[in-house]
Amino acid sequence: MTREQRGASFRSEDLFRLIAERVEDFAVFAVDLDGMAASWNPGVEKLLGYSEAEFVGCDTGIIFTPEDNERGECRHEMRVAAVEGRAEDRRWHVRQDGTRFWANGLLMALRDDAGVLQGYAKILRDETAHKLTEDRLRESEAFGRDILESISDAFYALDREWRFTYLNQQCEPLIRRKREELIGKSIWEEFPEAASSVFYEQYHRALAEGVAVTFEAYYAPLEAWFEVRVYPSPAGLSVYFHDINERKRAEASLRDSQARLALALQAGRAGTFEWNIETGANVWSPELEALYGVPAGTFEGSFEAWAERVVAEDAKAVGAGIRAALAERRADYDYEFRAVLPDRSVRWLAGRARFEYDADTSQPLRMHGINVDIDERKRAETERDRLEEQLHRRAEQLTEANRVKDEFLATLSHELRTPLTSILGWSRLLQTGNFDAAGTQRALVTIERNARAQAQLIDDLLDTSRIITGKLRLEVRPVDLASVVTSAAETARPAAEAKEIRLQVVLDAQADPISGDPDRLEQVVWNLLSNAIKFTPKGGRVQVRLERVNSHVEITVADTGRGIAPEFLPYVFDRFRQADQTTTRTHGGLGLGLAIVRQLVELHGGTVAVESEGEGRGTSFTVSLPLLPLRQESAEDDATGAHPAASRIGVEPDCPHSLEGLRVLVVDDETDTRELLAAVLVSCGAEVIQAASAAEAFEQVGHARPDVLVTDVGMPEEDGYSLLARIRQLPLERGGKIPAAALTAYARAEDRVRALRSGFQMHVTKPITPAELITVVANLAGRIGDAQ
Repeated sequence: MTREQRGASFRSEDLFRLIAERVEDFAVFAVDLDGMAASWNPGVEKLLGYSEAEFVGCDTGIIFTPEDNERGECRHEMRVAAVEGRAEDRRWHVRQDGTRFWANGLLMALRDDAGVLQGYAKILRDETAHKLTEDRLRESEAFGRDILESISDAFYALDREWRFTYLNQQCEPLIRRKREELIGKSIWEEFPEAASSVFYEQYHRALAEGVAVTFEAYYAPLEAWFEVRVYPSPAGLSVYFHDINERKRAEASLRDSQARLALALQAGRAGTFEWNIETGANVWSPELEALYGVPAGTFEGSFEAWAERVVAEDAKAVGAGIRAALAERRADYDYEFRAVLPDRSVRWLAGRARFEYDADTSQPLRMHGINVDIDERKRAETERDRLEEQLHRRAEQLTEANRVKDEFLATLSHELRTPLTSILGWSRLLQTGNFDAAGTQRALVTIERNARAQAQLIDDLLDTSRIITGKLRLEVRPVDLASVVTSAAETARPAAEAKEIRLQVVLDAQADPISGDPDRLEQVVWNLLSNAIKFTPKGGRVQVRLERVNSHVEITVADTGRGIAPEFLPYVFDRFRQADQTTTRTHGGLGLGLAIVRQLVELHGGTVAVESEGEGRGTSFTVSLPLLPLRQESAEDDATGAHPAASRIGVEPDCPHSLEGLRVLVVDDETDTRELLAAVLVSCGAEVIQAASAAEAFEQVGHARPDVLVTDVGMPEEDGYSLLARIRQLPLERGGKIPAAALTAYARAEDRVRALRSGFQMHVTKPITPAELITVVANLAGRIGDAQ
């Protein structure tokens, strides 16, 4: 036989077996009229644990549970298939090692051309994970609603009057109705055709008999087949369903097929290839070209040409596996890899290759193979892992949130009651009239001191509330930081002197003005000084230093106090977090001061950092703020030079930072907000591109090549996080590294963390003032501190 004849023989005979053997996610075998196994595939060993020698010729009742065998379920299934052509069920099955698994089984009658029954074809698919998920969903109500929204099945609940009480988001595309329209309405009135169908019969049966039912039904108005699982409860019915149109079409094709090749191809999208090892030619079937997104009949190339269409590390691993298999003269080789499609998306494929060797020289001649689309399975596994991790993280977050809440409430109670005790106690003593002038003065001073301490706690709580809700406003104007630092230091000096702490103030004469709110900046410096004095022992030293550093000005507050442990440094600026949370702590406070410092500094377009070499070695806080840029006077800087939209909304053309020549992409689904932002930016010289959706914005990134991105987070269809994730996947030359700010009404700490972790350089809460917006954009573009 010639080499070409051997190749042709392999393709006509072996390729059928190769494809059937690749279907390892299903157990597929033939059953004779006596119930004995007549064939085997690798899926039988993978799912049931039986080798071909152990399985063929055995009574197929061995895969049923003892309980089902007592009821004669195996023979009953064969009788149903003989009469109806097929029998399908879901039940527990038994592996060779005795373990049980939940499977979807399909038994199909096989008849010859004369219609005489010859035997049966049995297909089993492992659905244990799905079954256990359903059980967990019914048992877990704490996370029930979140899980129902994330499962792949559509779900709705009915009360005992047949009214909808809940529908998850997966229902809408299947029933083509908005769930809000159906809540509280009768299913039989909203879907009248169902009242005269199997849906009505099975739903009433489940509710009347209190049993779970599973059925398949075709609903003509939606032109769709559904698989439905119904579970009764005292409250009504829980209904899970999903579209099985694809499966029904696959079953129809299977019934019409006379060959096992059709059965294998229906198990998943597949394609074949033939690689001539001697010449390097690699020929793909049209089905395989479709899997890779290649036009039919256009691919023919070497192994290297294939590798270019595969994720690099996967191509390297497959190549190494092939070389190892050839070196060991193995007959076949299995592998999984990620193909890269023309649109740069990735699809998971599984491959099985079989090698053909020269009978005389044992040299490899050809590698025949099949690739099967396993992307859905891989994504389902990833989604399952993601959900499990999400549930785990959510539980940890709830535990941590409850712990922090309890600690904060205990601290708040202590910090509010302590000064209140002194105020009430001294007030009552004064009422006795038993004090002389000196005693009365002492009492009044004590009352005032504790009242001021309590007022400061309340102010911190109110500031924190304003920051979280986005209601904190800055009165922005040019600020001489030297006077701000001096004023804050003088305010803090009495406290330092009381502890015999040396307070040093070092001012840089070259420190130029900045744009900001002087009162809030003084609050920042005072908070840092108060914190330093609080944690510095008697006789220590606290220094506040103001100096210009390049295009920024820095305020550094350093002390010789107790320092900060390395493990606590990452949490210094978190709200309600304190290094000492015990009831025996030496220092009071709510743990809000440094959190307020960070928020106020960031509202000024700056940053704050902390350094400490450890406990007992002091601490240094450094605030960095952008300088107020110099502005050249010109004839164009009059009111007539403002953008018309800017004039309409009252935006002043005199900008704290020039945005001249800067191209800014503004994304917001709210037209009024989007136009406001655009007008403010245009008034300072920016060129603004507007986008009303994430999809439109993504196109503009590649088309308009903006310098800065300012985007809303909460938008319909696709949010700002998803938009930025897609942008970050682009190469640098197409805008993948564009500086971006998240402009959002979500103002919680976790929202800010999520934005920064998602790739945003800044997280800015709505509403935002024009000066704040301009400062944010200028900072992102690196314009702050440049002379205009």
